[in-house]
Amino acid sequence: MALILGVILIYLVQIKKTKEIKQSELVISQSVCDELIKQMELIPVKKFDGKLAKVDFLTNPDAKSFYTSITTQASEGPNFAGHFNFASWGCGTDCVGFAVVDSNTGKIVRYVPFDEDGNSYSYDINSRILVLNPKKDFEKYQGKTLEEISQNDDFLTGHIRKYYELVEGSDGEIWLDKLCTENVLDGIYSLGEKTDEQIIYYAKLKTVSTAREARFYWYDTELRMVKASDDKYAWFWAMPQKFFDDTKITDRWFKFMDENNDAVFKITGTRLKDDCDYYGPEHCIEDIDVKSIEVVGTNLKMKF
Repeated sequence: MALILGVILIYLVQIKKTKEIKQSELVISQSVCDELIKQMELIPVKKFDGKLAKVDFLTNPDAKSFYTSITTQASEGPNFAGHFNFASWGCGTDCVGFAVVDSNTGKIVRYVPFDEDGNSYSYDINSRILVLNPKKDFEKYQGKTLEEISQNDDFLTGHIRKYYELVEGSDGEIWLDKLCTENVLDGIYSLGEKTDEQIIYYAKLKTVSTAREARFYWYDTELRMVKASDDKYAWFWAMPQKFFDDTKITDRWFKFMDENNDAVFKITGTRLKDDCDYYGPEHCIEDIDVKSIEVVGTNLKMKF
């Protein structure tokens, strides 16, 4: 009974693995701002270490229109860029207003009573970056196509994400500098399913399993050595099309590998969906459908 249950469990695990490998891989749109912002976030900020100043409305008299919101939030101390307080308030659908107050001096360095491009900002005391319509507010759309999103939320496609940097000039001037803008869905929505990628790899045989499945190391033709041979995940699967369905192909493949097991191969084929998270945490193994394989420096070649 225990043996039967063990066989069933192995079978179910194998089915799960196969399903995971065959699932469609989605291509996510690129965010033009991501790399720029990552670099800016490394810039250090000046930390607050003094007495909290009262808000000085003489530095921006118009801000008195939101006196209570600004003074109440500013009294809680700095929450942005080291020694600044970011105070905000709602002003209707898709609208938010804000003020940036220097906790050291009480100066209102930026005042925007109404911003109708969105309704939320992202900021941090350890960063100079201020973001209107941050990505975290749109996570529910991750991986969906624009067509799928627009069926329910047509307004989203016209909204933008803004990135600002709080700059402290050497002359004492302080301002928000707009760094980058993009659509709120950039880096979130899907472009559709990933198409198969055509590859040409130089490789050396790692091993052939009892099921005649071949694993290969990548081979550097300039250095004439295997790449990262000490990394147990630095290899890829490579088998010809219909490998498991045609015993003649299976026998030819196995014979070719056996006779040239120490050779350098040139493999041409199609990269299928990577096999991820099965051989180790956060590791993906490439899976190649081989169209042709040849022994470098000889006329030995197989086509499928």
